[in-house]
Amino acid sequence: MSQSIVDTFTQQTPFIGLSGPGWQRRTFIKREDLRDAELGGNKWCKLAGHIEEAQRRGHDHLLSVGGPWSNHLHALALAGRRFGFSTTGLVRGRPVDTPMLADARRAGMDVHFISPGQYKQRNAEGGLCRLAASFRPAWLVPEGGGGPEAMPGLARLAAEIE
Repeated sequence: MSQSIVDTFTQQTPFIGLSGPGWQRRTFIKREDLRDAELGGNKWCKLAGHIEEAQRRGHDHLLSVGGPWSNHLHALALAGRRFGFSTTGLVRGRPVDTPMLADARRAGMDVHFISPGQYKQRNAEGGLCRLAASFRPAWLVPEGGGGPEAMPGLARLAAEIE
């Protein structure tokens, strides 16, 4: 059996201790930015399950929504390029060019801007399906990469934290 994409996380990311005057507890941060040089950390942990499920179901296109500074859309574009998927990002608001969107486009993402009213539909029952209807068939990734498909990667992350 082939190895799961989630199981390819070969590097656990370090915890870095923070302290300061007046802090009563020691605080730690987990350096998820070090998980993957290109895909980053927590966004990639959520997307891995979506990538696996899209592959399993024979999809070759991924579609999601986000804002013009969306780390999620950026990670989706990079993951799509790495794993051979075309990607579409539906971006809230009027057309703007941000470094995140420019990089997503360089990674091959087809970026489309949608009105705030259309954007509000994304979380309604069947809303993402309606937004995606005018685009080629795709595996639909909820905004931010959530949903049941995100659970394997998040479980792996939680296990590292424990």
